[in-house]
Amino acid sequence: PSKGEMIRNCSRQKIPQKSPSYQDNFWNIVEHLGKIPVNSGFRVGGYGQKNGSFCYFYKLKRLFTNFRELIKIYPINLPSKMKNQGLTPAVANQLIRSRRAIYPQNYTGEEIDRRIIQDILENANWAPTHRMTEPWRFKVFSGNALARLGDFLAAYYKQTMPAEKFSERKYQKTAKKPRQCAYVIAICMQRDAAERVPEWEEIAAVSCAVQNMWLTAWANNLGAYWSTPKAIHAKEMNTFLELKEGERCLGFFYLGRHNLPELEGKRQAIEDKVQWIEE
Repeated sequence: PSKGEMIRNCSRQKIPQKSPSYQDNFWNIVEHLGKIPVNSGFRVGGYGQKNGSFCYFYKLKRLFTNFRELIKIYPINLPSKMKNQGLTPAVANQLIRSRRAIYPQNYTGEEIDRRIIQDILENANWAPTHRMTEPWRFKVFSGNALARLGDFLAAYYKQTMPAEKFSERKYQKTAKKPRQCAYVIAICMQRDAAERVPEWEEIAAVSCAVQNMWLTAWANNLGAYWSTPKAIHAKEMNTFLELKEGERCLGFFYLGRHNLPELEGKRQAIEDKVQWIEE
């Protein structure tokens, strides 16, 4: 076969149009592979204009090794059929059981593509919700707004903490924490106006949304941490976040890139927490 016929699937025209990040990330990967020296063991070439472009590969084993590393940096959103094929019970188990809380002091300061944040929020929107109240609300802080959030949390700590218990170290840490993040998402709950379900069910629904967010962040190699400072219960917080009637803050979701190695998890045996009722 000709060079171009070796891998026709690289054609940009065959990439699903539903996800703009798929195309961008695909060509980021191709671009990086194309910059690898020929004497490294394989060659990547390409020609043509934007529409109808295609690439050909030599020594695919070495190529796919590099591809696996690059896809960690440029995640590709696969079409639904491919997603269903890839999401096996083993993959789901690994994702859920490997998830960890990664704290802001471990973040590298690198930027996060806004489209990943949009995916995190979209997946939150698909959490279970009784009577379809969809009570989750989010306020996303980035850029200079992170410093403003840090200053507010630190000022509240200083204002409410008795002088004899005040810690300058904690004050500085509180102010610094949002500044260490690429994004901070205020997790809020909007109470159903008709109160068709108990409030605890609304809180539970938001918690499910946060779990979706956390797993999506983890799948994108991002560090995440759900923080619930005392300030979330204050009236000043309602004003700061401009919360609507019936809306309340349930904490902050800190996000950032990190370089930590795989962290070992710890849980008590599930057998100690389950009672099988069989008749």
